[in-house]
Amino acid sequence: MTSRGDPHGYYATLGVPLTASAEDIRRAFGERAKRLHPDHAGGAGDPVAFQRVVDAYEVLRDPSRRLRYDADSVEMDRGEPSDHVGMPEPDPLAHAWSPRRFWPGWRPARRGFSLPGTSVLATMAGLALVAVAGFGWAFAQNSQLALREERVAELTVQVERARAAQAEAEARYRAASIVDLGQALAQPPGGAAPLPVFSANLTFPPGSADLGPDMDRQLVQAIEQVSSVVGQIPADRRWLVLIEGQAAQAAGEAGVEVASWQLSLLRISQLVDRLVQAGLPADHVAMRFTAGLAPQAPGPDPARTVDLKVVCCLR
Repeated sequence: MTSRGDPHGYYATLGVPLTASAEDIRRAFGERAKRLHPDHAGGAGDPVAFQRVVDAYEVLRDPSRRLRYDADSVEMDRGEPSDHVGMPEPDPLAHAWSPRRFWPGWRPARRGFSLPGTSVLATMAGLALVAVAGFGWAFAQNSQLALREERVAELTVQVERARAAQAEAEARYRAASIVDLGQALAQPPGGAAPLPVFSANLTFPPGSADLGPDMDRQLVQAIEQVSSVVGQIPADRRWLVLIEGQAAQAAGEAGVEVASWQLSLLRISQLVDRLVQAGLPADHVAMRFTAGLAPQAPGPDPARTVDLKVVCCLR
């Protein structure tokens, strides 16, 4: 007798429920085999019934075959024909790569009704959407990159303009400073040129720009005299302290003799620092350096001597 969940009546043949354990199935088979076996039932056996019991036990004792049997029962209950009814099924463990070897309840998915080429069209549509999305993303990235490059170019132009303006301002400042000093010391039209109201010559040791004890004493005396002279200049007059130095040679056979200028420039800078530290206003200090105007007659090195002057009264 067959029933729902037992299409071939294997469970009913053994007299066990659908949830029977392996031990229940083995015990039920042993009892029925003894009763129905033709050789052990005293002539009361039933060969047909015995064979049915054997068939049922062969299916239900094997876990994999029982699982397929139960699965076929579920499909038959759904009204779907089973692929295994009426034909022997191969052992799923016979193939090394069978999915049922690792998942006994696995069954291939059944395909429903679909129009021919539907999956191909769906795949093509998906690929098209991906391509459109990728193109949109690439376009957005390129647009952002173009905007960034344009902004970088604008900033670069602004920086270059700022640098050019700064260089031009520095050049104008240097030129104005030189012109102002030249005008201050030039002969004014119809009048006398500003004259130094104080002058001192400070001589450094040979080959040195350091202020030794002797030079320091000379400089202290010179600063005191400068302060005294400046204090006597009327407030409405313009004046400045001029520091002049020179190098013996401007150029040589190899070109510009910058190295020979350094010592004289260091000596001038030493005096400028000391004057500012002594309280002299920095905007009243000027310096003038020349090179290549050394006297032809033998004498002391002109680069050792730095002139300190107070010039008054400027226009």
